[in-house]
Amino acid sequence: DQPDAFKQFYQYCFVYTLSIEGVKERKVLGLEYAISAWRVVLKDRVSFLEEWIAFLEETKKKAINKDTWDLFWDFSRQVKTDFSNYDPAGAWPSTIDEFVDHMAAKK
Repeated sequence: DQPDAFKQFYQYCFVYTLSIEGVKERKVLGLEYAISAWRVVLKDRVSFLEEWIAFLEETKKKAINKDTWDLFWDFSRQVKTDFSNYDPAGAWPSTIDEFVDHMAAKK
């Protein structure tokens, strides 16, 4: 199934980008590396990608953990672009919750 194949590729990109960053024994990706990877891997796949990146930069997030990385893809597939079907009680990482709050505040 095509979407599952992409999801596996997407999840692998986290590990691969960690190896490019060259830091052993770490479970988080530096924000600059995460943003670079997202821009390549998710270009034209996530309509609110630039808003997500701007939010991360504005809130001075330093790093992205694997859970946030992996679940951002699920979030981008499951939640409408206006976030109207977002469930704050869902099991999303706090960074994604903060992003939705940030976007709601901008309306």
